[in-house]
Amino acid sequence: MIIDSLGYLVVGGLNGFGDVGIISSLTGLPTSTFLIAGLILFATLYPVFSKLFIEDSSKIFPNVDYRILLSSFWLTLPLYASLYVFFSGLNFSPQASIIIPLSSIPSILSIFLTEILIKKC
Repeated sequence: MIIDSLGYLVVGGLNGFGDVGIISSLTGLPTSTFLIAGLILFATLYPVFSKLFIEDSSKIFPNVDYRILLSSFWLTLPLYASLYVFFSGLNFSPQASIIIPLSSIPSILSIFLTEILIKKC
Protein backbone atom coordinates (compact mmCIF):
# COMPACT_ATOMS: atom_id res chain seq x y z
CA MET A 1 0.00 0.00 0.00
CA ILE A 2 2.80 2.44 0.88
CA ILE A 3 4.75 1.45 -2.23
CA ASP A 4 1.68 2.19 -4.37
CA SER A 5 1.34 5.62 -2.78
CA LEU A 6 5.00 6.42 -3.37
CA GLY A 7 4.70 5.23 -6.96
CA TYR A 8 1.66 7.47 -7.36
CA LEU A 9 3.71 10.44 -6.16
CA VAL A 10 6.57 9.62 -8.53
CA VAL A 11 4.42 8.98 -11.60
CA GLY A 12 2.17 11.92 -10.74
CA GLY A 13 5.29 14.08 -10.47
CA LEU A 14 6.32 13.00 -13.94
CA ASN A 15 2.87 13.21 -15.49
CA GLY A 16 0.98 15.78 -13.40
CA PHE A 17 -2.24 13.75 -13.22
CA GLY A 18 -4.81 12.96 -10.54
CA ASP A 19 -4.43 14.32 -7.03
CA VAL A 20 -0.86 15.39 -7.73
CA GLY A 21 -2.02 17.57 -10.63
CA ILE A 22 -4.87 19.04 -8.60
CA ILE A 23 -2.66 19.83 -5.59
CA SER A 24 -0.05 21.30 -7.91
CA SER A 25 -2.58 23.59 -9.56
CA LEU A 26 -4.10 24.66 -6.22
CA THR A 27 -0.82 25.35 -4.44
CA GLY A 28 1.36 26.43 -7.31
CA LEU A 29 3.96 23.80 -6.43
CA PRO A 30 5.61 22.29 -9.50
CA THR A 31 4.84 18.61 -10.07
CA SER A 32 8.56 17.89 -9.83
CA THR A 33 8.24 18.60 -6.09
CA PHE A 34 6.04 15.52 -5.77
CA LEU A 35 8.46 13.48 -7.86
CA ILE A 36 11.36 14.44 -5.59
CA ALA A 37 9.30 13.82 -2.43
CA GLY A 38 8.28 10.37 -3.69
CA LEU A 39 11.86 9.45 -4.58
CA ILE A 40 13.22 10.63 -1.22
CA LEU A 41 10.56 8.74 0.72
CA PHE A 42 11.11 5.62 -1.36
CA ALA A 43 14.89 5.79 -0.89
CA THR A 44 14.37 6.17 2.85
CA LEU A 45 11.95 3.23 3.11
CA TYR A 46 13.70 0.92 0.61
CA PRO A 47 15.96 -0.75 3.22
CA VAL A 48 13.03 -1.23 5.59
CA PHE A 49 10.86 -2.89 2.92
CA SER A 50 13.80 -5.04 1.82
CA LYS A 51 14.64 -6.20 5.35
CA LEU A 52 11.02 -7.03 6.10
CA PHE A 53 10.72 -8.99 2.88
CA ILE A 54 13.95 -10.93 3.54
CA GLU A 55 12.78 -11.81 7.06
CA ASP A 56 9.39 -13.06 5.86
CA SER A 57 10.50 -14.80 2.68
CA SER A 58 13.40 -16.60 4.35
CA LYS A 59 10.87 -18.44 6.52
CA ILE A 60 8.80 -19.48 3.50
CA PHE A 61 11.70 -20.24 1.12
CA PRO A 62 14.67 -21.24 3.32
CA ASN A 63 16.67 -22.84 0.47
CA VAL A 64 16.40 -19.99 -2.05
CA ASP A 65 19.15 -17.38 -2.37
CA TYR A 66 18.15 -14.09 -0.76
CA ARG A 67 19.33 -12.11 -3.78
CA ILE A 68 16.91 -13.96 -6.02
CA LEU A 69 14.02 -13.48 -3.61
CA LEU A 70 14.65 -9.79 -3.11
CA SER A 71 15.26 -9.09 -6.79
CA SER A 72 12.06 -10.93 -7.65
CA PHE A 73 10.17 -8.84 -5.14
CA TRP A 74 11.51 -5.57 -6.55
CA LEU A 75 10.97 -6.72 -10.16
CA THR A 76 7.26 -6.23 -9.55
CA LEU A 77 7.83 -2.47 -9.81
CA PRO A 78 9.05 -2.46 -13.44
CA LEU A 79 6.32 -4.94 -14.31
CA TYR A 80 3.69 -2.68 -12.77
CA ALA A 81 5.25 0.39 -14.41
CA SER A 82 5.29 -1.32 -17.81
CA LEU A 83 1.63 -2.22 -17.47
CA TYR A 84 0.83 1.34 -16.45
CA VAL A 85 2.71 2.76 -19.46
CA PHE A 86 1.07 0.33 -21.85
CA PHE A 87 -2.50 0.76 -20.64
CA SER A 88 -2.38 4.51 -20.03
CA GLY A 89 -1.32 5.29 -23.59
CA LEU A 90 2.15 6.59 -22.71
CA ASN A 91 3.82 3.99 -24.94
CA PHE A 92 6.26 6.26 -26.79
CA SER A 93 6.17 9.35 -24.62
CA PRO A 94 9.15 10.90 -22.84
CA GLN A 95 7.58 9.88 -19.51
CA ALA A 96 7.67 6.21 -20.54
CA SER A 97 11.39 6.46 -21.20
CA ILE A 98 11.84 7.64 -17.62
CA ILE A 99 9.23 5.58 -15.72
CA ILE A 100 10.38 2.10 -16.73
CA PRO A 101 14.15 2.56 -16.14
CA LEU A 102 13.46 4.42 -12.89
CA SER A 103 11.28 1.55 -11.65
CA SER A 104 14.08 -0.95 -12.41
CA ILE A 105 16.58 0.67 -10.04
CA PRO A 106 15.32 -1.06 -6.83
CA SER A 107 15.68 -4.57 -8.28
CA ILE A 108 19.17 -3.81 -9.56
CA LEU A 109 20.18 -2.32 -6.21
CA SER A 110 18.81 -5.33 -4.35
CA ILE A 111 21.36 -7.57 -6.06
CA PHE A 112 24.21 -5.56 -4.57
CA LEU A 113 22.67 -4.57 -1.23
CA THR A 114 21.29 -7.94 -0.12
CA GLU A 115 24.41 -8.89 1.85
CA ILE A 116 24.32 -5.62 3.78
CA LEU A 117 20.62 -6.04 4.54
CA ILE A 118 21.05 -9.65 5.70
CA LYS A 119 23.78 -8.69 8.19
CA LYS A 120 21.49 -6.10 9.78
CA CYS A 121 18.52 -8.50 10.13
